[in-house]
Amino acid sequence: MVNEYIKYFVKFLPLAAIGTLMHELGHFFAAILQGSRAWISYGYTHLIDPLENEFQYFIFILGGPISTWLTCLIGLLLLIFVFHKRLKDSTYKMTWGHQISFFLSLFSSRAVFNTSMWTVGKYILGNPMGNSDEEKIAAYLGIRPEIILYGGLIIGLIIILISLFYLIPKTQRKVVFITGIFGSITGYLIWYYLLGPIILPTPQYYIFKKR
Repeated sequence: MVNEYIKYFVKFLPLAAIGTLMHELGHFFAAILQGSRAWISYGYTHLIDPLENEFQYFIFILGGPISTWLTCLIGLLLLIFVFHKRLKDSTYKMTWGHQISFFLSLFSSRAVFNTSMWTVGKYILGNPMGNSDEEKIAAYLGIRPEIILYGGLIIGLIIILISLFYLIPKTQRKVVFITGIFGSITGYLIWYYLLGPIILPTPQYYIFKKR
């Protein structure tokens, strides 16, 4: 049993880095498709060439969330239509394909995490906000950022709960739940504060416009 906890903890460690890079690749390709060069660091996509207008910048910002939610949707659909029927076997344990699909569905946790941090920053710490993708999208659309932020949080929580309680074996829910929390948080800290800045540092020899 201890070995299973260790194995899943290790599997959850890289998810924060993978999820972040998938998100930033969405920004990156949105920029490239519009004729602009871009550079990905460990937590941002930096524009090298300015975009022509606000609509192009809106598409650039939208690329990240689209990538995240599309990846999550792929994982969720695989869980429902490929692996769900296998749960009828009481002795079944998740295969690698099942685990990967589950991990992909958990990309929705980005919305939960971002909204939680935004709420703490704005309403508890009183920090000025305004730099998140959701806030920029809301500003372009002329709506309150809470609509997008809390909408994403609700959808993200629903996907996580469905994936955890209905789409993986009952015998593995406890170990996945516990290791998922601690492994993901540990992986986030390692990527953003240790490995990320070393592997994909923010470039210093260009003047970039941060997203």
